[in-house]
Amino acid sequence: MRKAYITLDGILKMEQAYMQSISGGVSPADQGEASKPSPTATVEAKGLSQRLSDLSVSQDSTKSGESTELSTPNPSDMLSHDPDSDIFKNQIDVFVHSGSNFCFGILLLVISMVPPAFSKLLSIIGFYGDKERGLRMLWQASKFNNLIGALAAFAILGYYNGFVRYCDIMPDPVPGDQGDVQGYPQKRLEALLAQMRQRFPKSQLWLLEESRMEGANKNLERSLELLCGEERSPLKQVEALRVFERSLNAMYLHNVPLVEAVGVDPIEEMIFFWNGHSRMTQAQLDESMQKLAWSESDENKKWSREGPEEKAILQLLRAAVMRAMRKHDEARQLLKESVLNHDKSLFTGHLKDNWIHPVAHFEMAANLWMERPGYIAVHDAPATEGKITNGEEGTQLERKQVQECKEYLEKAARWESYELDARIGLKVTAAMEAVRKWESTHSTPAN
Repeated sequence: MRKAYITLDGILKMEQAYMQSISGGVSPADQGEASKPSPTATVEAKGLSQRLSDLSVSQDSTKSGESTELSTPNPSDMLSHDPDSDIFKNQIDVFVHSGSNFCFGILLLVISMVPPAFSKLLSIIGFYGDKERGLRMLWQASKFNNLIGALAAFAILGYYNGFVRYCDIMPDPVPGDQGDVQGYPQKRLEALLAQMRQRFPKSQLWLLEESRMEGANKNLERSLELLCGEERSPLKQVEALRVFERSLNAMYLHNVPLVEAVGVDPIEEMIFFWNGHSRMTQAQLDESMQKLAWSESDENKKWSREGPEEKAILQLLRAAVMRAMRKHDEARQLLKESVLNHDKSLFTGHLKDNWIHPVAHFEMAANLWMERPGYIAVHDAPATEGKITNGEEGTQLERKQVQECKEYLEKAARWESYELDARIGLKVTAAMEAVRKWESTHSTPAN
């Protein structure tokens, strides 16, 4: 694994050096046209295949550890030409370029999403993640009409419609079609999916991704409808994914005829842990609040005998629904007065739900992040009224909210081992990266 990591990094560094070598002789106007490279680029591209074929990684360089320092090149230094460019006339070049971008992009993306405890261990042995670079490499690999391009497209759609929609704190969208790789580039994703459906019209895999995209865009009814067709995939893995996604959509729609359970509704707990609230409309969120209200109603005769654990879970789930409704003040107040006011020892011990406190800290951070004046909601979520959107007052308020958000995230990241820590850790890792990106973008210039 380590040798593959270093080898792939070496191939990409060769491409980076190639781009830097031709940048001096190419005008900015010619360099921006990926499909029409200049004669200089065409001549120098003839040796690209030979240079890549001569690649070798010596044992000395592996042991020295020099290659393990992952340098993040500028997007302009990355080879981002279209498949019809003269650079890719040789099919070997196409295979090497698309394959190295796909494999290394996946590695960088996956490592960047590892929870904090594991990412520190990986960095010790020389594995460093870079989400932005990994995503750009996957987008580049998806341009090619081959198996590698299809796999890259599947990874991209799975990341954005799965992981991004699972996380609550993500970097703010960047204007421009090509600039936004860490937010949710909806139009670009729709174009990619349409291209894959055209290439593989009979594949059920892309129908599954279309359903995921509909769900990510708060259209759960259409998402469920796409998965309820009679056509089946010959691959058992794809069929299993289809059944699983269909069950999740039915759960988000409360289309599950189950007898009410003792304690808090387990369906609402599942919706929370799969972040179904981000996919639900206002009416569906109201239905979740009604389901949660049943626990304290007269119909539940055993609620008075429940301990502080179940009651804290109920208030935590209510706060999560309120956050999805953009009622941040009420959500934070509920968390402070009904969850975080308890000593954590109440939730520690055998068969205890010890995830309550760290998850509550993350929920506080998510509320603060979404309350920011500069927060841009994805998929046209309702905005909070009375926001200060500009001026010095708005800037200072946002800086204060981000700092407080960071403090809650650091508490959640440093929490001792607890149930579901791997799942929550993914959210915390993505959130910490989003905060770091905000701080680098809004850093105060030194006097």
